[in-house]
Amino acid sequence: MNKLNTLLLASALAFPSLALANHDSSGGHCERHGADMFSEADSNKDGSIDKAEAQAMHEKHFNEMDTNHDGKLSADEMKACKYSHSAMHDRGSMGFKKADKNNDGTLDREEAKMLPHVSKNFDAIDVDKDGTVDRDEVHNYMKNQKSK
Repeated sequence: MNKLNTLLLASALAFPSLALANHDSSGGHCERHGADMFSEADSNKDGSIDKAEAQAMHEKHFNEMDTNHDGKLSADEMKACKYSHSAMHDRGSMGFKKADKNNDGTLDREEAKMLPHVSKNFDAIDVDKDGTVDRDEVHNYMKNQKSK
């Protein structure tokens, strides 16, 4: 199996949400990740991903998963990566739902107080300046903070 196929297989196994159907009933979460990854991979911004861009994207993800930096992915490394992504997503979703007292899919400033990081950064997260933050805004803010 050539290197690209190995990287594609490893990424598909480690990031099944990108390779399989949506796991979020709204469809939004996986669509955001797919769009985010596409944008990240399309380094020359021509609206498509060529072989070199795909290889670079998969190399990056492979290197992130290869925690012992031995150039190989063990079953444990792949499980840890999958668990880490799922656990982080689950914690964030549960926290948002718990804070959303009126179940309208958004958090106002008062509701956001249950999530200190969201409350502290409320104005930066509220990109549409409507006085509330929704899951997309929180997700995008957290993702951008992680990449800095």
